[in-house]
Amino acid sequence: MIESLVIAALAVTGIGAAILLRRAWRRPSAARPAFIIGAWIAIGVLVAVAAGVMGSARGPAFAMALVPLGALALVATGVKRREANGRVAKSRALEPSLRGSKVWRGFMRTLVAAPLGCVVSLTLGIAWTVWFPADPQTRIVLGGVWVPVLWAGAMAWALTDDRILRPALSMIALTLAGGALIAIEGF
Repeated sequence: MIESLVIAALAVTGIGAAILLRRAWRRPSAARPAFIIGAWIAIGVLVAVAAGVMGSARGPAFAMALVPLGALALVATGVKRREANGRVAKSRALEPSLRGSKVWRGFMRTLVAAPLGCVVSLTLGIAWTVWFPADPQTRIVLGGVWVPVLWAGAMAWALTDDRILRPALSMIALTLAGGALIAIEGF
């Protein structure tokens, strides 16, 4: 029974904190810091209460799940569907850019997305495996899970960015940083 009340209080606190933070954001005034501090104090106190009632592992986990859910519920109440040219928009997908189509650009995008994205994701996955403080089995599994996620993100970035040099240079820098981290710790 008490846990149910704490769970409900977590969601309500999320809504209340979101109201205070939204008020601080929309109406800058002398009371702005008070709204921000009040929202975070309310969240902190309720996380501590949840940890005391539900346990040190379950309480903060429920808080991390339910406080944002309450804030999301408040944000969802303000969603408006806009009409485009007198009709309701059917798709929420971004419009493609109006960049010109050149063979060399497509070739460069392919090189940056596939091989360079693979190299940067592997380097960062290995760096994660080397540096993450856990058992070796956990580090290896998490490093292996990160590789396809990072590769997908790198490919999406390389294929959608209008400037191909930005993702290419960033990926090269991340590869060098990951390689340096691996070299510092060693295998």
